[in-house]
Amino acid sequence: MKRLELFFVSIVLLALPAGTSWATDTAMPLYGRVGALAGAAQYHSTAGEWSDALVNEPVTAGTGLRTAQSAEAELRIPGARLALAPSSELRILRLDNETLQITMPDGRVGIHLDGGGAAKTIEIDLPYGGVWLDAPGDYDIAAGDAHAPAVVQVFAGKARLGGGLDDRYIAAAEPDWFSDWWRSQGDNAAPAQRRQLAGIAGAAALDADGRWETDPQLGKV
Repeated sequence: MKRLELFFVSIVLLALPAGTSWATDTAMPLYGRVGALAGAAQYHSTAGEWSDALVNEPVTAGTGLRTAQSAEAELRIPGARLALAPSSELRILRLDNETLQITMPDGRVGIHLDGGGAAKTIEIDLPYGGVWLDAPGDYDIAAGDAHAPAVVQVFAGKARLGGGLDDRYIAAAEPDWFSDWWRSQGDNAAPAQRRQLAGIAGAAALDADGRWETDPQLGKV
């Protein structure tokens, strides 16, 4: 069943509609997937509709995810993992080899950047400002609202704040149950293999269940 699901999501990714405009001539779209769900979550499609989320839903510009009060979820995209805490929401505004732009209206997200295949610019838009991640590492970001300020914890890496936020909103990293959960989620592929398969959604999951070959038309399959 696992292999069938991964094969199905590969077909879905290939069938995503064309016609998206990109900001520069060198920007190439990237695709990811919903990697894990624990509890009830909803998936926002590129058509603008919310529905119950499923593991392996495709992730690209225009998609989003939100979690219920007692749920967590994880998105996997080339070079990055995004983990949503309970009662959180994010939308992917742009996802290509130049820029990953996320808007997070509420909640908390854990972000791991491994540097392999990630976009050059990583931007997270919050209700009262923005965060730019400048190096591989682990980041824990609370969106903040009218009653509580945004909080950016940097376990490793380098973050810049702007748009109304400054370094006062960067707090010392303090692990808790949520950060322990998302920081423990990794893939088993060796670093060289991760670099070789950068940009292929679901590559880490597929890597354990078969062998890779090169098709002259499709590339790595």
